[in-house]
Amino acid sequence: MTESLHRPVVVGVDGTPGGEGALRFAVAEARRRGVPLTLVHVVADGLNVVPVVAPISFRDAGRTVLDNALESVRELAPDLDVSGVLEFGGRSSALVAAARDAGLLVLGRETRAGLERVLTGTTTASAAAHAPCDVVVVPSFWTAGDTRGRVVVGVRSAHDAGDVLARGMAEAAWRTCRLTAVMAWRLPDAYLDTIEARTHADEWEANGKADLERLVAPLRPTYPDVEVDLEVIHGRPASVLLSAAQEADLLVVTRRRFTLPPHERLGGVAHAVLRLSDVPVLVVPASHAQAASDDLVLEAAGAPVK
Repeated sequence: MTESLHRPVVVGVDGTPGGEGALRFAVAEARRRGVPLTLVHVVADGLNVVPVVAPISFRDAGRTVLDNALESVRELAPDLDVSGVLEFGGRSSALVAAARDAGLLVLGRETRAGLERVLTGTTTASAAAHAPCDVVVVPSFWTAGDTRGRVVVGVRSAHDAGDVLARGMAEAAWRTCRLTAVMAWRLPDAYLDTIEARTHADEWEANGKADLERLVAPLRPTYPDVEVDLEVIHGRPASVLLSAAQEADLLVVTRRRFTLPPHERLGGVAHAVLRLSDVPVLVVPASHAQAASDDLVLEAAGAPVK
């Protein structure tokens, strides 16, 4: 993380109200890190931009969007080193390419729906799955003064817990707030799950917390001032994370890493929280040491990590 803190922050801008929170977040992060901010607007192909019958130049429209965003940033932070880049092509691939030397890519929460979403896919999820750096997805209503003093980390498996917990601890230390590590459990068979939740919930919670403590323990000496809460909750993983993060400043999740390409992908839970979270979601790239496994806790039903 230390090296990435010295790299520029890149934010995708599209000129819609849905991207205003991302722009504010990017400004705050660039100022906090003391790095330049780069605004990227993508003039995309076909249905990704505006109806093809519109009597305007796509390039001119894109330049207007970018210039307006640059003006907004200069009003918010006159002292910030800010620049703008106009790209052409697919939204997701252009944003990923623009972030190749970045420390953080900031995106607005996906707002497109209906036919456009079906035909073009989700820019946010695709960029979050393939960017070479951390990606944070921000709801439109985010403001810098809305702080709650907590970072929530979703722990999915032992294979990725070290990296994602370390990233969450670093964020909590940086923000001077508490960390909550969350693990969900749920059995695939609905009947067995109901029985287990009624008869052995305490055991699941105790075992899960012991496992979480084992994963957190090596990080405590590095972040001695971060207070850590451990939660093991029965329920659907995405719902558990979204509920746990309601009073948080940041929700941290990780990508999954597979042996076969594309090596890094978002799981179903990550897709859900990116689409529904009312707090910023930080997506951490998978460690190159990771591999897909069957003991996923927040991606599939099953026991807490053993």
